[in-house]
Amino acid sequence: MAHTNRSVSVAFVKDWLTSWGGSEQQLLDLLELYPDAPVYTSVYDQERLPQFGQYHIKTMAVPKWLAKGRRFEWLAPLLPAYFNSLQIKADVVISVTSGFAKAAHAVPPGKHISICNTPLRFAWNFAGDNRGRVARLLAPWFRRFDVRSSQSVDLFLANSNTVAKRIRDCYDRDSRVLYPPVHLDEFRQYRRAQKTAGWLVVGRQVSYKKTDIVIEAANRLGISLTVIGTGPELTRLQELAGPTVKFLGFVTEADMHREMSTAEALIFPAFEDFGLVPVEAMAAGLPVIAFGQGGATESVQDGVTGLFFQHQSADSLIEAWRRFQEIKWSAEASRKRAAVFSKEQFISGIQSVIEEIVHAG
Repeated sequence: MAHTNRSVSVAFVKDWLTSWGGSEQQLLDLLELYPDAPVYTSVYDQERLPQFGQYHIKTMAVPKWLAKGRRFEWLAPLLPAYFNSLQIKADVVISVTSGFAKAAHAVPPGKHISICNTPLRFAWNFAGDNRGRVARLLAPWFRRFDVRSSQSVDLFLANSNTVAKRIRDCYDRDSRVLYPPVHLDEFRQYRRAQKTAGWLVVGRQVSYKKTDIVIEAANRLGISLTVIGTGPELTRLQELAGPTVKFLGFVTEADMHREMSTAEALIFPAFEDFGLVPVEAMAAGLPVIAFGQGGATESVQDGVTGLFFQHQSADSLIEAWRRFQEIKWSAEASRKRAAVFSKEQFISGIQSVIEEIVHAG
């Protein structure tokens, strides 16, 4: 039975629950609002995501070992049929998805709101997909499914204007932008050091994140660069690094506090759907130098909380760094900007949408 809050019953749908990321944070924040709401998903790895253990998680009838690691990807050909078969009785069904979950149906007169973090990435060949050869071969079939499944959605919420454009291009559907919840409290507590120096990169080290161009620029300038995060590119990046580059891997909150407080700039070279890290950096009072496409262009204010470089190249980054050094940056301006993307803003936005769609009948 879907949870009732102010007489409104709600149910959630999620592609899978196998590792922690931005969409899992979205779902967890929504479950704080509706703690008794069921969550329909394909597989759930409770060992890796124990924070969902207290909630009502409904999965496919498959062996539990398929939820471990990336084994769940073997289920990909079955997921369209599974989610399309879901007929969910609730006033509001909310899918939190980057692909399959939006195929679920709200039984009339229920309404389906889809929080779309991107259309199905590997089907449309967006930056950031790292699926294998089989997935690429099946991409045309998944793309047709992705378009058909969009028809079960009454209202799309995009996590950025970048994704809103994808929804328009892929599905020929309008959407509203609701920025994802960035948990800013711990970063707001960071205080800028009296003397700051060097660059900071934070994130999973995969090829599309373009950390290699930051390393090349740091090598050429002889500037200190700290890289936080692990991933399949790490060994290659370490081989590229000069003597001014250090890798910290996974860090504690205290380490993150130190690095964000003492760095002169966060470098964000990726084309992201939204990008949580620039917002977290701004909450810490740290200005950002970001690639001038994607979600960062919506969070970073050019000339106020950071600067953009227009090409994913070391030359373009170095040119932006020269401009950056001519500006006096305000930590307070950065913190104020970050507040626009807070968890509180996300919750307020989703509550308004739910109320509107229910009362619209």
